[in-house]
Amino acid sequence: MKIILYNSHYLFVFTIMAYIMAKIVTISATMISNAIDDIHNMKNIDIHSLIIKTLILILISMIMAFVKQICSEKYSIKIQKQCKNFIASKIQRMEYGYFDNHSGSIITKLTSDMTVVEQLFSETIPTIIQSIVTIITVCIYILAINKKLLFGVVVCYPFVLLVTSIIAKKLVILAKRRRGKFDLLAETVGDCLSGIEIVRSYELLKTVEKRIDRVVEDILKNESSRNKYNSLSGTLQNLLRWIPNVICSVVALITTINGEITVGELMAFIVVLNRIITPMSELPFIINDSKESKVSLDRINEIMNYPEEESGDFHTSIEHSGANAIELKNLSFSYEDNKDRKILNHCNLTFEKGKTTAVVGTSGAGKTTLFKIICGFLKPIDGAYELYGHNFKQWNLMHARDQIANVSQNIFLFPETIAENVAYGKENVALGEIIKSCKMANIHDFIISLPEQYNTLVGERGAKLSGGERQRLSIARAVLKKAPILLLDEPTSALDIGTEKMIQEAIDHISLNSTVIIIAHRLSTIRNADKIVVLDNGQVAESGTHESLISQNGIYAGLYHSELENSD
Repeated sequence: MKIILYNSHYLFVFTIMAYIMAKIVTISATMISNAIDDIHNMKNIDIHSLIIKTLILILISMIMAFVKQICSEKYSIKIQKQCKNFIASKIQRMEYGYFDNHSGSIITKLTSDMTVVEQLFSETIPTIIQSIVTIITVCIYILAINKKLLFGVVVCYPFVLLVTSIIAKKLVILAKRRRGKFDLLAETVGDCLSGIEIVRSYELLKTVEKRIDRVVEDILKNESSRNKYNSLSGTLQNLLRWIPNVICSVVALITTINGEITVGELMAFIVVLNRIITPMSELPFIINDSKESKVSLDRINEIMNYPEEESGDFHTSIEHSGANAIELKNLSFSYEDNKDRKILNHCNLTFEKGKTTAVVGTSGAGKTTLFKIICGFLKPIDGAYELYGHNFKQWNLMHARDQIANVSQNIFLFPETIAENVAYGKENVALGEIIKSCKMANIHDFIISLPEQYNTLVGERGAKLSGGERQRLSIARAVLKKAPILLLDEPTSALDIGTEKMIQEAIDHISLNSTVIIIAHRLSTIRNADKIVVLDNGQVAESGTHESLISQNGIYAGLYHSELENSD
């Protein structure tokens, strides 16, 4: 509704123009009525004056139509821009959890639902306003001529409104069901495209086709029901065009014969009747369309009303902060869909500034969740997370994230050039800075071996690059950010020994000037870390250097020896 408030001046202009255009019709009808009555009563008519007045009304009508068209186009463009800006801004501020559970619906909401909402605001609402203003203005004019004529115009309207409201309820139910099915279709197709290698490798094409066919069949059944109600609406709309014409013709003829209205008034009534029948017949069904559109509006409002990330107003100079970069105090976390299982359970952990800390543990120990909490994507349910000695809740979120560069295990690259991917998030970055970052990430030599070098397009999600190349580009992006804290989520997992060595050299080089936190899969790559933390069941089970942990002969030692045995 904010969009309507922001553009209320446009809607006011539409209302005024609709009134003026309707008034022009009634004035024209009055002129015709007076002229015909004068002729009928053998009175003299000032033809020149009548022609001039008619031309003036035509000119005003043309000007108003032109102004209305210009305003409509500007209003429509502005509405579309505002809708997209509102939703884009909201998505940037939404809590992270939304994106884990609504993959299919997000796509349809941002595409088809958004289009419907834009149309609702830019076309449907102005049309409803114009129709209502026209109907009221002309009905008042008809009432001034004869109240029986007005009765002929509106007599069947309550019945039509009742029937269309019943149809509208059915259409709203079908519209909700339709949107849900499109969500499911988008999710199914998205899963198929994301896992296309698995689908083909395991010959799952027929299985996927059956899933899609079931969803499409449900959509078609829903559309069939929807088309039946729309056909009924079309029939009613045609009836609403013709029945008032017939009733009004009979009433007008009777009132004329009885001398209740003049011949001129009869002609005036015929003129305005033609002007009012179209909006009267269309208005109930336009309102019905708006009720269907409200389904999409409600779905967009689900996004607009979703909780936003909380942000404080705290800023600090890292150079003057305490010794600890990050400190978790009795911190606990569980996901909404499984609150009984705590991923982190009263965890106490300190990451010292300027040190390299490795976090290890079995699958499901809470390592990746820990990184998401550090980045502020997830909120702990209990305990505290402090960044440079201050509770994370107090930090300005953008400023806090400026202190952290994150290299996740699932590298995402945009379908743009290598230089643009490295510089993402930084404005006006010189090529020299990009090259320097790439050298630190051990990727520069590879880049300059390419024909287009730093202008090479990487393809969708970096498809033209290998896993190791994507990983090193991601590290280069993190280096260019120049954040004091660097998070590396299993940076060398699933890489060959040569690539692993290059990435390890890059990490060693970067760690000289940063606080580095590594989630390690290959324990051999973290032997030189200042501290190694072992997570087990959401808590810190062991902590120390590689040598001290080996000597303890605990969880870490078991994992390390197991890795050595597997490598043999």
